[in-house]
Amino acid sequence: MACCGHRHILLSVFHHGRRSSVSSQISHARTSYYSSTTRDFSGIVSRRSDNVTHCSNNRPKLKRTIDKRSKNTRQGPHSRNSFQGSYNMEALCKAYPPLSDYIIHPPTGDDQSDTETNNAVRALNTALLVLDYDIAPSYAEILPEDALVPPVPGRAEYVHYIADVLAASSSSSSSSFPIGSSVKGCDIGTGASLIYPLIANSVYGWSMIGSEVNPSSTQSARTIAKANNLQEYIDVRHQQSTHSIFHGIWETNNEIFDFTMCNPPFYPSLEACQAESARKLRGLARGASNNFEGTASELWCDGGEVGFVKRMINESKQYRDNCLWFTSLVARKDSLEKIERHLKKGGYGARPAQIHKIRMGAGTKSASIIMWTFMDQTKRRQWASKRGWGVL
Repeated sequence: MACCGHRHILLSVFHHGRRSSVSSQISHARTSYYSSTTRDFSGIVSRRSDNVTHCSNNRPKLKRTIDKRSKNTRQGPHSRNSFQGSYNMEALCKAYPPLSDYIIHPPTGDDQSDTETNNAVRALNTALLVLDYDIAPSYAEILPEDALVPPVPGRAEYVHYIADVLAASSSSSSSSFPIGSSVKGCDIGTGASLIYPLIANSVYGWSMIGSEVNPSSTQSARTIAKANNLQEYIDVRHQQSTHSIFHGIWETNNEIFDFTMCNPPFYPSLEACQAESARKLRGLARGASNNFEGTASELWCDGGEVGFVKRMINESKQYRDNCLWFTSLVARKDSLEKIERHLKKGGYGARPAQIHKIRMGAGTKSASIIMWTFMDQTKRRQWASKRGWGVL
């Protein structure tokens, strides 16, 4: 949903009878790709009410048009993100009526959603999932009261950038985005919300593994997958060790992932988490709010995001032949610098063949994605060819 004048696109993917659709607005084709080696994507795909049917080889077959774009600096949402800067409150409330209870009608300007209570944030993001990603409205009831409520537009950004890096790996044509269940990803710490697997499957039809260390969050994620008839495409696995990232989730030495993704716990301790929540509450213009909910495993761990991603890097080297791209979200700029230094210094085996950094958002809402692979471009192309990805 975006301002008027943006082009409307609709992608419909049929998973053996299950229709999953995402409506989005595209204005100008905008992208940026910050990397340790300069890379530019030459085009993006614009999808206009394209129906997807399955061929005999079970790959989607669809029409596509390509909009050429020039290299520029990222200023707004990813061009394939359904959210392009503003909300269509009327459409959202129609899709999920409980949101109507939290709409603010200012004297001037457009209607807005309350953002200072957990229930309001939960309703808004549920409405976005229902309208844009065909997720069942029961999502809000299944998500535990103490769980982190994920902001859908920002989570979708991450998924779209993964599609970009897979596209660059698959062929010389960066306008072809891998789709379908033959593309397999792993979300580390999927949380109670299961947000990344839901978006990845809805938009691109990817198969996803979601790992989670918290038993109640694991159960919530499984319930959400079942409520949306996605058990065939989303497998939620319980990580029994708080000290492992991939160990215990990678089922066999032969299991293959095209990518991993992660939104790591940010805080280094419970005390640091509580102090930050108190600071945010003091900064609100009105009343106390519980808009900063989240389970312990979602919010903090020993070493915070730097320690978590460093452990991920160390473990990734043991699975370097089993995964094309390892990725993680990083919230702080100084954390990103420490993590990148750890990647480049090697140790624990192989050094990555390539590292990419992507900046998302702006100001206090900005974050980065760091991506690394142990395969050079030739091996990445060979990987994509052997995996038999469908493309859009």
